Amino acid sequence: MTQQGLGLALGMGGARGWAHIGVLQELARIGVVPEYLSGCSMGALVGAAWAGDRLSPLEDWATNLTMQGVLGYIDLKLFGGGLVEGGEIARLAARLDLPQLIEDLPRQVSMVATDMSSGEEIILRRGPLADAVRASTAIPAVFTPKFLDGRWLLDGALVDPVPITPCRAMGANRVIAVNVNATMGKPLWAARALPQVSEGLFSRMVRPDILPDNLRNLLGWPAERTPVPDKPDKPRLRDPNYMDVVLTAVDILCEGVLRHRLTLDPPEVMIDLDLRHIGILELHRADEAIAAGRAAVAAQADAILAVARG
Repeated sequence: MTQQGLGLALGMGGARGWAHIGVLQELARIGVVPEYLSGCSMGALVGAAWAGDRLSPLEDWATNLTMQGVLGYIDLKLFGGGLVEGGEIARLAARLDLPQLIEDLPRQVSMVATDMSSGEEIILRRGPLADAVRASTAIPAVFTPKFLDGRWLLDGALVDPVPITPCRAMGANRVIAVNVNATMGKPLWAARALPQVSEGLFSRMVRPDILPDNLRNLLGWPAERTPVPDKPDKPRLRDPNYMDVVLTAVDILCEGVLRHRLTLDPPEVMIDLDLRHIGILELHRADEAIAAGRAAVAAQADAILAVARG
């Protein structure tokens, strides 16, 4: 049964956002169904699937992704406003058999984007569903901006990483918020060991012709020519690559924005997840993230139920 007046805010996080699937599943298991949902970035995609009763097909799709599959979905656009066009998002919406319009979804949902000209927060509640999700997930310098209703739109995380206030604007009088990007006192970026990839292993994981070496490096994927030493003395740490710099810069910005917004409009319950070990673009790690989402709700079930019951 839907809890009247209850809102759920699903935040940014890229691949970490698959945890929202587990959050929604565990909420349903303990009998909590929000009346309103507002999503940002990956939270917008998962929220749209939930609002359209297509969460299970989305989980099936996400948990069957492989590294090769992720690379195959990259539609490069090197001379535009980002590296990736992001057309797969529209195709995914069609594959999930979601309605074409937001207002035709069975449940109430909104998606947050950022106006590239004014810097304003844009709350999308009507219009083309796939375009709204695409706009909300347009990570700067990674995905190209989305032109919608006469505006160029970017990732909503730039102005509202966990959209609590949009939930209240929809009518919620109490909000459960989910932050899959919580730092938990950890650094926003830390050097990782160079991947231990033997000669030929990478070509067995992905087709070598998908991306040239320079683009693999740009995206942070291991290169074909990264041999494993016979007896390494200690792990070699790699320097930050292009994606590390871009995504960490976005993280730094969004962390500051979130802290400010939480002082102005804190949720009744905040669910923080420690998922820093999953890279924002590691979309093939959905199983881990979904399990973490379920566990996070279970750990705070008493507080969640108290708020849900009003």
